[in-house]
Formats: sequence, structure tokens, C-alpha cells
Amino acid sequence: MTSMLLLNKDEAYLGQSYIQPLYRRLGLSTLLYRIRMEAAKTLKLKKLTVSHRKSNLASKAANQRVGFTYTHQETMNWLDGTTEDVLYYSLDLKDS
Repeated sequence: MTSMLLLNKDEAYLGQSYIQPLYRRLGLSTLLYRIRMEAAKTLKLKKLTVSHRKSNLASKAANQRVGFTYTHQETMNWLDGTTEDVLYYSLDLKDS
């Protein structure tokens, strides 16, 4: 499961990605990124943004594999009652 939320005519946020444990480590994360990146290019978007919990190292590796660059972090109170930093990354599509 994954999503791409249009923020404006130039930018989208990639969020809510989830791969069931049985299907992890098969390259599906990269495939889901590539599909959304191609859709963004078709829509003539200029920038993509993505984020993850600081502790989610698999998500960090996945977004960096496809070229996202760290931009900033902020502390978030999550719906599960925990507090943890969220890390943000961006990808300039004119360069990819």
C-alpha cells in the first residue's frame, strides 16, 4: 500500500507506505518509489517530499536508494501515543 498526495501544482508528498512483512526485502519499496516518481513526472511535478519516523531505518534506506536528500526533522506526537522525531527528505524531479 502506498500513496501520493498532491500538495500543489508543482509538489507531492509520498506517504503511508506499507509492505507486509512476508513481502519485504524483495525490492518492492524501490518499485513503489519508481512508480510514484514516474506518475509525478507525468503530472509535470517538480518536487517530491517524503518522511519517516527517525527509528525507521528501512524507510530511510529506501528513500535514499532512489535519490531523496535529507532536509529537516521535527518532533511529532504520533497517534500510538509515542513521541519521536520525523525526518523529511525531498527529491527535485528536474534532476532525476
